[in-house]
Amino acid sequence: MACKHPKIHDELRRKVSRERVGKELEGMLSGKHANPIKAMDLICAMNLGDSVFYLPSNTDLIGTVGQQGLKPVIYTLQQETSSRIRDCAWDETRRCLKVLSFLLDELNIQRSNVGSLTIPMINDKDASGTTTSATAPSVAIITPVDSRLVYLAVFLLPYSKLLYIDKKQRTKNVVEYMIQEGIKFKNKDVQCLSLVIGTLDDMTQLLQQTANITRLQIGLLLRAARGMWTTVLIVATVSLLRSESDRLWCARAKEVYETIVVKMNLDECWKTKPLMNGKSLIQALDLDRGPQVGVYMEEQVKWILINPTGTIEELQRFLKAFKYTRESKDVSIEPVSKKAHH
Repeated sequence: MACKHPKIHDELRRKVSRERVGKELEGMLSGKHANPIKAMDLICAMNLGDSVFYLPSNTDLIGTVGQQGLKPVIYTLQQETSSRIRDCAWDETRRCLKVLSFLLDELNIQRSNVGSLTIPMINDKDASGTTTSATAPSVAIITPVDSRLVYLAVFLLPYSKLLYIDKKQRTKNVVEYMIQEGIKFKNKDVQCLSLVIGTLDDMTQLLQQTANITRLQIGLLLRAARGMWTTVLIVATVSLLRSESDRLWCARAKEVYETIVVKMNLDECWKTKPLMNGKSLIQALDLDRGPQVGVYMEEQVKWILINPTGTIEELQRFLKAFKYTRESKDVSIEPVSKKAHH
């Protein structure tokens, strides 16, 4: 096929603007008759992965790239070897896309081209094919799965551990570069995918953990992932299905979802307003203004996650005890009482 010829790929990178590439890809993801998984599989089948989602210079790359089963392999600067590593990564991408298609069906996720995937019920089906739940009623999802970004995140999953050094000598994830520079998607998309990649390990750990899961653990994860948590859950499940090839991860994903939405009622917990703002904390705890206020704000967040029905009086008692313990354990810190300066 002509589209597989290296010269065609070179011309694509040289003559077609990144904005145009991104626009065409957007149509594949969310167009009227889009079939994202098939379209993105074709990108890999035609060896166009490097041309569409190109990487920074080899000299700026560090870390690992996922090969078969997402097994990490150290990325090398040697051109011929790095090319083979990328070829294997794009092959793994195709396998990840197949797993994603399987997972969406297993989770009964309804696909549409309106920018989101919906999970009307995430419970098991009985023998007649009717969706039922032995532990909870049907629950409509509050935070949807972002369809465009879940496809992109799974597509680039083999590259999720590869880093690069930017012009300001900062270490950043290469997926961010691929989205920002390779296809020129909006900054919001870049930020959302950064959230997905940044919280992927924690979500994977949550899926693997079957005991001693707390409201605090899940709440902090959701506050980090925010509106992308359902997308992260899907991507993390795909990753486990590829690395361990065990269909039980589908059931585990359902359990985690129901724990978050039904049992713990933590969806959208990042929108919960604090009982006390910074000014109230300063007054109630007799604090100086400055970074230390953030310490108490963070402790307040944790306390509210653990005590969702707690009162402001109970919170104040907790924070005063926390302040006393903090000051007692670390005599080297600056005094936090205003009176100490008088």
